[in-house]
Amino acid sequence: MTVRSLLLGLALGLFISSFTFFNDHVIGQTFFTGNHLPAAVFGVMLVVLLAINPLLRVGGRGWPLRPGELAIIVAMGLAVCAWPGSNLYRIFTHVVVIPAHAQQTRPNWHAAEVFSYVPGGSPRFGEGHVTDFGTLAARLHDPGADEPVLAALWQRFDADQRRAVRELAGGARPEAAQWRPVLEALNRVIGDETFHQAWPRDALPAPAQAALAEADALQGQAQRLRDRREAWLASHDDEAAEASARPAALAGRAEALDAQAVKQHRFANRHLLVATLPGLLKPPPAGEGVLLNGGLYTPFATEVLLLSWEGPGKLGVFDLPWETWWPTLRLWLGVSLMLGLASLCLALIVHPQWARRELLPYPTVRFVEEVTATKPGGWMPAVVSSRLFWIGFGTVAVLHGLNGLHVWFPIMPEVTRQFDFNPMRELFPNLSRADSSFYLFHPTIYFTVIGFGFFIQTRVALSLGLSLVLWVMLGGTMLAGGVGLNSDRFLIGGNGTAVRFGAYVGLTLMILYFGRWYYLNVLASTVGLPRRTGTPGYAVWAARGMGLCIAVATFLLVRYGGLSPVLALLLVAGVLMILLVLARVNVETGLFYAQPDWLPGVMLAGFFGISGLGPEALLVLVVASLVLTADPREAIMPYLSNGLRMGESVGHARPGRLGWTLAGMVVLGLVVAGLVTFQFQYDHGLTPDGWARGLPSSTMDRAAGAITDLSARGELVDATGLQGFEHLRAMRPDMAVVGWSLLGLGLVVGCAAARLRLPWWPIHPVLFVVWGTYPANNFAVSFLLAAAIKGAIIKLGGERAHHTLKPLMIGLIAAELLMIVVWSTVGTIYYLNMEARPAVYRILPG
Repeated sequence: MTVRSLLLGLALGLFISSFTFFNDHVIGQTFFTGNHLPAAVFGVMLVVLLAINPLLRVGGRGWPLRPGELAIIVAMGLAVCAWPGSNLYRIFTHVVVIPAHAQQTRPNWHAAEVFSYVPGGSPRFGEGHVTDFGTLAARLHDPGADEPVLAALWQRFDADQRRAVRELAGGARPEAAQWRPVLEALNRVIGDETFHQAWPRDALPAPAQAALAEADALQGQAQRLRDRREAWLASHDDEAAEASARPAALAGRAEALDAQAVKQHRFANRHLLVATLPGLLKPPPAGEGVLLNGGLYTPFATEVLLLSWEGPGKLGVFDLPWETWWPTLRLWLGVSLMLGLASLCLALIVHPQWARRELLPYPTVRFVEEVTATKPGGWMPAVVSSRLFWIGFGTVAVLHGLNGLHVWFPIMPEVTRQFDFNPMRELFPNLSRADSSFYLFHPTIYFTVIGFGFFIQTRVALSLGLSLVLWVMLGGTMLAGGVGLNSDRFLIGGNGTAVRFGAYVGLTLMILYFGRWYYLNVLASTVGLPRRTGTPGYAVWAARGMGLCIAVATFLLVRYGGLSPVLALLLVAGVLMILLVLARVNVETGLFYAQPDWLPGVMLAGFFGISGLGPEALLVLVVASLVLTADPREAIMPYLSNGLRMGESVGHARPGRLGWTLAGMVVLGLVVAGLVTFQFQYDHGLTPDGWARGLPSSTMDRAAGAITDLSARGELVDATGLQGFEHLRAMRPDMAVVGWSLLGLGLVVGCAAARLRLPWWPIHPVLFVVWGTYPANNFAVSFLLAAAIKGAIIKLGGERAHHTLKPLMIGLIAAELLMIVVWSTVGTIYYLNMEARPAVYRILPG
């Protein structure tokens, strides 16, 4: 690793972290990272190889970047790609902010008091927080002088509320119409911030005192911000004040803190009532930061983010309401960072097994090796001397050039890549109604997929291609039997998601089985037992680091997310399993765009049952799953696995040493991408991304529906406030989810066993991991074409013909990656000059 490569790698990481959000959501071009073959890295690498290196050669033989240096630069760039796009910041702010806005138009949320079950959310009581309405009413009815809190509470009830309490006292199990007025009466008192002031602070219960201390701290912060505003105004003239966003931003930040202080006063009221009526009223869920300000809508922190800044000047990074955001950033970015570093540790652990024992092909690294290799004594890539490379490159470049110009100027011709076989639907009525059938009858050709399919095993390409066909056939067969095949990852109890979850479990078990002796020795070495020759020292330290990262992530989820340790560990394990399997699929098959299409929280709801989780854990798990795994098309571990392999095979860097560099890039990328994303979003408002905007509300709708179902079954009270192993005792698994999961597990394990035992077996287990998912549906036909082309070439011309045509396929891949960079550059230039969104031309699926 040279100093030049480290500095350029750092620069590339900063560029990706800063530019991706602008490219994806401001000018709306092909996602700059978007998958595990990001144009942000490999497109830039090709620009260097084909344009910048020839210019540098003018300065002398030592000026052009060598393949080893490029490998280090690429590895460092890959390490930041997980953060600025869809994997995190595309959806993070939407998930934690939009529920506060959406609740204004969701009467079902208000009826269920959804936010009262969110840690740090509403201080109001929900139905599940009252254990016995009859006994509660009896305690409230005409309290004696020895119960001053209840007496003061009774005095604040109006005549109608007192009548409702009398009617409810001593009665049988009440109907909702009877207990709702009593619950509303309690919540009205909670909303009176002066209620707790009738008693000395030191006489209040400890939780109430803590809430008031937090309120004092928030008010102190707000006052300091006001003082800073006055000092700023005193040091600037009126013209500067009118042109700057600083005074208005300081006032808005102070106002947001005041709103948080008011909420803490209300929490003090609730804690006082809980302490006065122990066993009848349940405390609020522990934790804070799950939603921004617990779902409280505040003008500056929430409204500006949703609608954009309309005040004077332009908001700077230091003008943003970081005080309000801190609890949410501490929780979710803390967990994200810990899981990112745990992924790096896991990549270091599996690297010797995958690269040296199982000899996995790492197609992405192989592409880099092919495209950067030079002839002896030369400095230009050897592949560019091939006429076939330029034929493939030129054909695809011209195609995307024409199609991009057609978007800008419709008079230009267009070369279609999508085909319409819609008339064939009439021949297959059940198939045409099956999930994902659209992609079968409207296929799109992707040349990068065809190129990569040429470098992987024909059976793997065939399996990836057949994934769509078999999924649609399965769905059509089930529809003929009157059962739908549901592939909605957000639906609790969905059979399609359960099949894929089982497949992920099955592939994880196979990964562990293939390297069982190595992994056991790594585990044993972490506690001081002898380390074998084949177990590198860096893998042992990585295992210890991984354990530490998992422990910190679990602590954050327990302390601030309010989850029990059992559920927190299961959530972390589910996320790491997704990362591990996506990395394995990428390095073994070359599939550079994959999604699990199942959420850990949703699967836990299926296995525990809603009553086994309880409303608080369910809501936290749903939010956590959205933040961490809603769209892991840019999951971090495949980037790191390829970076380590690339650095070792091309850059000749030791994995243990390179790992520290990648760890620094992971941290840097998270911070820089976050600062840039927040800056853009507060200036321009949340992006007009229909999926990201609608997802939090629709998912919260389902959580609210689950709370209503628990209430209707009379299980809400028992399910509310479950702790620790109580979740295990209350488990009521959905047996359909269990059954479908076992089917997915059996398919993967059975297919893997057949592949090991039967040389002729044509199917790779990856089929069952990816079938039914958006990326696999888009790429299936292109993989089928790749398998057919490669099979025909080998059959007709043998391995020699296959080797001869490699430059052609490299040209296809290089052209698509470079044209993504070209059209992003065009869009950026247009936006900077015209201050308007450019025409949108996307080369790969969005």
